[in-house]
Amino acid sequence: MGKSNIEWTDVVWNPVTGCDPVSSGCDNCYSATFAKRFWKGRPFSDVQFHPERLELPLHWKNPRRIFVDSMGDLFHPKMQTEWLDKIFWNIGLCPHHKFLILTKRILEAQVYFKSIKYFYSNLWLGVSVENQQTADERIPILLSIPTAKRFVSYEPALGPIDFGELLIDGLDWLICGGETGRNARPCHQNWIRSVRDQCVEADTPFFFKGWGEWSHEIPNDLYDERSAKVANLAWRKKWIEKGLMWNAVLKCWQKPCDALDGSQEMFKVGKSRSGCLLDGKEWKQFPKER
Repeated sequence: MGKSNIEWTDVVWNPVTGCDPVSSGCDNCYSATFAKRFWKGRPFSDVQFHPERLELPLHWKNPRRIFVDSMGDLFHPKMQTEWLDKIFWNIGLCPHHKFLILTKRILEAQVYFKSIKYFYSNLWLGVSVENQQTADERIPILLSIPTAKRFVSYEPALGPIDFGELLIDGLDWLICGGETGRNARPCHQNWIRSVRDQCVEADTPFFFKGWGEWSHEIPNDLYDERSAKVANLAWRKKWIEKGLMWNAVLKCWQKPCDALDGSQEMFKVGKSRSGCLLDGKEWKQFPKER
C-alpha cells in the first residue's frame, strides 16, 4: 500500500483485495501471482473489504494520482454496495487527488454509477482490454458513464485492435504494454505501432509501458556474430516455426508471433532487456488536467 512501481500512477490504494478471472487477459494476472506468494494460503478469489484502509487518502496531503484496487476489481460481483459507497465517499472527500479505477467489469460499473447519480470530478475511470473482442464489448459501455476522464489499458496486448471511432468518441488516454511474468505471451510490435498511430491521429495521449518479457530483436548484450550465424541457420528456423524453443547460444526463448502482416520471430529476454522503446522513442504521455 502506498508508493507504486506502476509508471502511470503515484500510489496504490487497496480498500478491497481479491478477484476472479473474466477473460484471457487474466490468465497470468500479476496480482494473483503476488497473492499466491504472500497471502499465506488465502486464495486470490477470496474478495475481502479492508475498512481500516478507507481513510488512507485523507492523510496524503500532496495531490497524487491514486490507482484504486490494484489487487482486485472494484466491481467484482462479490463487492457489496455498502463497501462501494464507503470507498466513493472517501474519494469525494479528497478533491485534491485523482483516483484512477480500472475494471474489466464495466457493465457492473455502469449499473453502480446509474444508482448513485453523482459526478466525481476527481475520478478517472478505465477499462482493461486485451484484444478486439474485449475492446468492442467494454469500451462503448465505458463511454456511456459520466466521469472526469475515461481511459483504456490495452495490457496485456494479446492481439491487434482497431479502435475506430472509439478514440474520438470520448477516450482521454490509452495505456498499453506487453505481458510480464513467467508464462508471458509475446506482443507483436505492429500491434503497438498501429495503436500508437491511431492515438496520434485522434490526438489521444498514448502511454507505452513496454514490451513485457518478449522482444522483436536480440538485445545488444546477447548479440554477437556467432549468435547471429546460429540463429539464422535454416534448420533452426524450421524448429522455430513449430513453436517455442530454447536457443542455447542466444540464451533466450524463441517463438513466432502472429502479426498484422504475417509472423515475426520473437525472443524471450525479460522485461528489463525488452525495454519500452517504440521505433526508437519512449511514449509516456498523460491526459491534460484542467
